[in-house]
Amino acid sequence: MDSVHEKRDHAFFQKWPLWARYEVALLLQALILLVLQTVYSTIPLANYATPYVFFVLLILYLFGLGPAFIAFCINLLAFIYLYMPPYNHAALPEGAAAHALLLSFTISYIFLAAIMLYFYRSQQTFRQIARELRTANGELTAILRVADTAAESLDLDALLPSLLRCLLDVMKADTAIILLKEGDQLRVREVISLGEKLDVDYTIPIGKGFAGTVAARQEPLYIEDAQNDPRVINPTLKERGIKSMLGVPMAFRDDLIGVLHVDWLHHRSADEQEIRILRLAADRCAAAIVNARLYRQAWDAEASVQETAARERERSAEMEAIMNAVPAAVWIAHDPRSEKITGNLASYELLRMAPGSNASKTAPAEIAPAHFRVLQNGVELAPEDLPIQKAVREGRDIRDFDEEIVFEDGAVYHLYGNAAPLFDEQGRVRGAVAAFMDITALKEAQQALARARAEAEQRAAELESVLAGMVDGVILFDREGRITFSNAAGRAILGIPPGESVERWADRLPLLTMEREPIPESERASVRALRGEIVREQRFTIRHPSGSEVIVSVSASPVRDVKGQALGVTLVVRDESERAEFERRRQALYEREHRIAGVLQQALVPSGVPQSFGGLRLATRYQPAWDEAEVGGDFYDAFPLGQDKVGILIGDVAGKGLQAAFHVAGVRHSVRSYAFLAPSPAQVLARTNDALCALRSDTIHMVTIFFAVLDLRRQTLTYASAGHTIPLSRRSDGRIERLAGGRGMAAGILGGQPYQEAVHPLQPGETILLYTDGLTEARRDSPALFGEEGVSGILARSPEASPEEIASLILSEVHTFTGGHFPDDIALMALSWAPGPLPGPAPGQPLAEMAGRG
Repeated sequence: MDSVHEKRDHAFFQKWPLWARYEVALLLQALILLVLQTVYSTIPLANYATPYVFFVLLILYLFGLGPAFIAFCINLLAFIYLYMPPYNHAALPEGAAAHALLLSFTISYIFLAAIMLYFYRSQQTFRQIARELRTANGELTAILRVADTAAESLDLDALLPSLLRCLLDVMKADTAIILLKEGDQLRVREVISLGEKLDVDYTIPIGKGFAGTVAARQEPLYIEDAQNDPRVINPTLKERGIKSMLGVPMAFRDDLIGVLHVDWLHHRSADEQEIRILRLAADRCAAAIVNARLYRQAWDAEASVQETAARERERSAEMEAIMNAVPAAVWIAHDPRSEKITGNLASYELLRMAPGSNASKTAPAEIAPAHFRVLQNGVELAPEDLPIQKAVREGRDIRDFDEEIVFEDGAVYHLYGNAAPLFDEQGRVRGAVAAFMDITALKEAQQALARARAEAEQRAAELESVLAGMVDGVILFDREGRITFSNAAGRAILGIPPGESVERWADRLPLLTMEREPIPESERASVRALRGEIVREQRFTIRHPSGSEVIVSVSASPVRDVKGQALGVTLVVRDESERAEFERRRQALYEREHRIAGVLQQALVPSGVPQSFGGLRLATRYQPAWDEAEVGGDFYDAFPLGQDKVGILIGDVAGKGLQAAFHVAGVRHSVRSYAFLAPSPAQVLARTNDALCALRSDTIHMVTIFFAVLDLRRQTLTYASAGHTIPLSRRSDGRIERLAGGRGMAAGILGGQPYQEAVHPLQPGETILLYTDGLTEARRDSPALFGEEGVSGILARSPEASPEEIASLILSEVHTFTGGHFPDDIALMALSWAPGPLPGPAPGQPLAEMAGRG
């Protein structure tokens, strides 16, 4: 039991990580040295050697050679430190006893070193044996895997792919190929490349190419550079990038079965172990192929015997199976008098009789069926005139026989079929066979079709009446694109004279776009609808032969069958001439108002704003909305307010058109007037709001205003906002931030509102950007807006840009973002501050007179 526990303890310590074993050994060594040095002032030499020898052996046993070697070295150094001059930290005996003890210690350590050396060499030997065992085990495992795979199936189609995939895994290859011998050639039987089965069919003569050489020599062949080796003649291998190849013959009892080779997509060297594994695998593959072939031969032989034995049985049941399989009712008369007639399952189901019963009407009265009658054209047939009896009696075929089966409960079945006599070897009639189909559903369908045709004709007449009364033209096309119908309105719109063919007339009519360009044949509404499109209100111009023109709107949709195939096209034509004229006049009025408002607004936008004034540099931009939009109410202004002060104004009037443009003028002049009376932004906005609210007119619009007073001497910007976007500032250190405070309600809504103002100290090099919401709300065809992020990004990316450059860059990027379509006006002002000489204008003096435009 003790030995068992020792082994378990030893195994437990050996499972520790190497670093942990080293650390524990060093800690134990340090602990022992510390105890010896601190507890005993003198250490007898005899008490030193023996415990440390056992200590090193214990470390060797528990933790291995490395930690033991470290302990050995530390002990040796400790011995020198304690006993050897010039250190002599521990006492030695006198005279011969000291030499004896030193000799004993030396012999112990030599013995200990010998043990460690022996342990090291034994460990190396064990490792070599382990490597060889692992190699042999790998070969055995690979061969066992191949053997197990070879035993999985006797079907070559299932066996060969499994074998090749197993070999690919064992050999760590990229491609595996099996070629089987057929006469004096090798034919590729199976190819697995990169885990994928390939359908490859080619042959190689034995003695030619890589596989042919392996087959001719019947010994392994390895090629390290397949791309440049002349023995590789198959272009497929080179095209797939094969670099190295290893092939071995597959033989069974000295009989060549084929060739097995594996390929790699990289250059490598094959060792003897790989060749040995592949040869053993090839032998197992050859045996498996031979077994599969023998199994197939035995299976085929057994199947042939079974087939021969079953053929007679099948022939005897063949007629019955055919009769029961066909959907028709089949009867067979077994005697020349047709007194016994049997049939298939369908015939008994049809006649409501038990299978095997006698169905002959000419049988004796006590067994002849009486629960149904056979009629033709409403007249009951005599038993001897039934088709199978008639074929037996007359000895000829009875074809296309139509009859009715009428049962006692009144059910009626319509049958249609043929009867033919059966002859014996002497040519005498021995019976007959008849086959009839139940055409009851067909008869009912014919009757339903007749009723549907009559109903369709009635509905067609009703539809034609409806189409005749329609104002819009309706034209029908077939699947070939030919016109098959047009109502009176369509003929009138197209200007077709009475008696003229619609199709011939339509071919003569030029179709023009609204820009007077010919419409290509492929873009006509009828052609597009035949391709499956649904066309809605395609507008174009028709030019009549008389020279007159009519503007029409066309809608077209395909007419589909139950399978979704286009049977034709329904096209609706509407005369749009009056509507087009109305739209033209309305557009003219709109454009006139647009031009008037645009001119007015351009006149209201100040054109004399300078680029610089003292330390102030100012740039302004005004971008009107796209042509289809109405003129907006964006505005800006800059004007002097006495000594060293400049008023900065930007705003937006809610609404569009002339009223908004007129309102801009009133707001601008109100702000200017109140600014000269009391140059406080909060008071200016309060007075302007009261004035707008006092008007109380339906034409008054809400206005957002940002007004600021720039004090050039104090280097401050005092501002207030009436619902307008607060400007952005790019500080001299590059920070982008929104001005704080100064917010209030939009003007023109509620009078008596107080407004707060804020003071922003200007820094040299600082840039302030004022803008209307048309900038941040710019978009194109998606919900994404240009947004404040887009504006901030431009400011951040252009730290050295001047106000002119910033204004131009912003409009350029917004133009790119929206594709040139501005849904709203954009007004913006960019100003920067740098201390400079101060001019002294009089209040109200235009800025154009205060500073140059450069």
